[in-house]
Amino acid sequence: MPSNKYTKSQIIIVIILLVFLSAQTIIGIFYNSVTWDELCFVGSGKAVLSTGNTRYTLLIDHPPLSYYLNSIFLLPLKFDKEISQNDWCYKTGHEVLFGSGYNPKFILFLSRLPFAILSIIFGLFVMKWAAELYGKSSGILALFLYSFNPSIIAYSGIATADFITAMMIFMAVYYFWKLIKSHSKKNLFLAGIFFGLAQLSKLTAIILIPIYLIIGVMAVIKKEKGLSIKGMIKNLSVIFLIAFILIWAFHLFQFGTLKDSLPLGYYSQKTREEISKAPFLSEYLIYIYDNVPMPMPIYIGMVGHIFYLSSHNKFSFIFGQIIDKPSWSMSFLTFLLKAPLALLILIAVLLISYRKLPKKGLTTNLCMILPIFFTFALFIHNSKFSGVRHLLTVYPFIFILSSNLISLRIIHKRAITCAFAVLYLVPSFLIAPHYLSYMNIFAGGPENAYNLVVGANIDQGQGLLELKGFMEKNNIDKINFSYWGSVDPKDYGIRYDYMPSPYFQPWQNDYKFITGKNIINEDCSERKGWAAISVTNLQNVHLENKSCYTWLSKHEPVKRIGYSIFVYYIK
Repeated sequence: MPSNKYTKSQIIIVIILLVFLSAQTIIGIFYNSVTWDELCFVGSGKAVLSTGNTRYTLLIDHPPLSYYLNSIFLLPLKFDKEISQNDWCYKTGHEVLFGSGYNPKFILFLSRLPFAILSIIFGLFVMKWAAELYGKSSGILALFLYSFNPSIIAYSGIATADFITAMMIFMAVYYFWKLIKSHSKKNLFLAGIFFGLAQLSKLTAIILIPIYLIIGVMAVIKKEKGLSIKGMIKNLSVIFLIAFILIWAFHLFQFGTLKDSLPLGYYSQKTREEISKAPFLSEYLIYIYDNVPMPMPIYIGMVGHIFYLSSHNKFSFIFGQIIDKPSWSMSFLTFLLKAPLALLILIAVLLISYRKLPKKGLTTNLCMILPIFFTFALFIHNSKFSGVRHLLTVYPFIFILSSNLISLRIIHKRAITCAFAVLYLVPSFLIAPHYLSYMNIFAGGPENAYNLVVGANIDQGQGLLELKGFMEKNNIDKINFSYWGSVDPKDYGIRYDYMPSPYFQPWQNDYKFITGKNIINEDCSERKGWAAISVTNLQNVHLENKSCYTWLSKHEPVKRIGYSIFVYYIK
C-alpha cells in the first residue's frame, strides 16, 4: 500500500487547499439568507435536547443527527423557554432566528459553522482514502477536486441533512473497507458507529444495507484475508447492533407505542388511517400501532412517512416543462448539468482508460461503485428527489476514482494537468459566492439554467440579503414580490406587495400546517414598477395557475439576484 507520509511541499499544498475550501464555504455562509429547509433545522436540536420531547414533528421528517449538529454552538445561548415548546419546526426555527433577541446572521452562522468544520474533516478523509489506494499525489488530486467543487462548497455551508448524509455514508463505506482489508476491533467499532451515524442522518443511508451485504458476500467469495461466511455474519451483526444502540441513544432511548410516540394531530391520525387501508393484516397492524411498545417508535414512524411521501407525485420542472410525476432521468440530468465540465471530462477519460489504470481488487472497486449506483437507483422514480443535494453522496467516490488518473502515462502530462486545473478552478471562482446556483455550460450556465431546471438546483430562497441590498442601493422602498422560500421576506427588512407564491410556504397568511391544500385566490394580473420573482415561481411550478407569470416573458430582468431572483422594472 502506498505511503501516507507527505513531504513538506505536499503538506503546504494540502493546507492551501483547505484554506480555499474554508474561505469559499464561509463566504457562502455569510452571503446566503436562510434557505428553504434550513428554517426547520435551525435550533431544533437544542429544542429536543432541552425538553427531552421526542414527539416533535421534525423527527418524523429526518433522523436527529443534523438537528443536533446545527445546535452545537447554540447550546450555550439562552432562549426563551417557550421557543422550545413549539411543536412545529418552522415556527421553532423562525423564533430562534428572528425572535430570540440575537442577530439572525449570528444565529445562522453558528448553525452552519459545524458543517463547515466537518467539511474540512470530510475532505481530509477523501484525500486519505485516495492516498491509501493510489498514492499521495492521487490523495492531493482528490482533495483538489473536493475543495473546488461548487456543490460541495455550497452544502458545506448549509445547516441541513444533505451534506452530513454524504459524509457519513462515505465514512461508513470507508471503515467497512478497512474492516475487510484489516480486521480489528477498532475498524469493526468504527464501521458500526458510522453506519449508525449515517442512518441518523437521512433515510437515504438505507442504501448502506445492500452495499454492506454485497461487499461482504464478495469478500467471502474472494476469501479476503481468509474471511469466512461465519466471520462476515458476525461482523455484520456487531455493526448492526452498534448502530441500533446509537440510533436509539440519539432518540433519547424513546420506548413506547406508535400511538403514544408519533407527533400529535395530523401525523398520528394519518398514520393510523393509512395502516387501516392495508390490503392485508390491517387489523393486526392497527393492534401493533395502538398497543405494542417498541424502541424508538418515532424513527419507525419516520421511515414509514418518508416511504409514503416518496410514493406520491409532486410537480417538478425539467427542460422547460412542468411534470406531475418523477422522471427516471432527472437524477442523471441533474448530475450532468451540475457537475463541472472538467469533472465530466475526467469521468469520460476514466471510463476510456480504465484498462490502463492500476487495479485494486473487486471489493475495493465495489466500495467505489456501489454507493454511486445505489444513489442514482434510489431516485430513479422517487418524488422526494430534489436536485443535486440528493446526489452529494456520489461526489467523493468519483473524486477518488478520478484521482487514479494521475497514474496514466501520457505525453505533455504537466501541461495537460495545468490546463485541467484551470478548467476546474475557473467555474468555482466565477460562480462565487452563489455556489448553490452553479450550473455548467450544458445548462447554459447559471444565467440561463432556469429555462431547464429550477427549485433546489438553483433557487432555495437564498437571495433575500442580496435583494435587500439591491433595494437600498437603488432607493427602492417597496417592491412587488413573489418569493420561493420558508421565511417571510419582511423578516429581512424587505417591504413588498404580495404576488402569488406557492400556497404551502409557512409564511403565507392562510397557511395551515400540512392539513391539506388551501383554496386561495391567485391574482396573476400584470404589475407596474419594480417587481421581483424567484425563478422557481417564474416557471409557475408550484402555483395553481400554471401560466400565472407568462406575462413576464415579454420583459427582461434589470438585475439577477444570485441567479435565483429576477428583478424587473415594468413601465
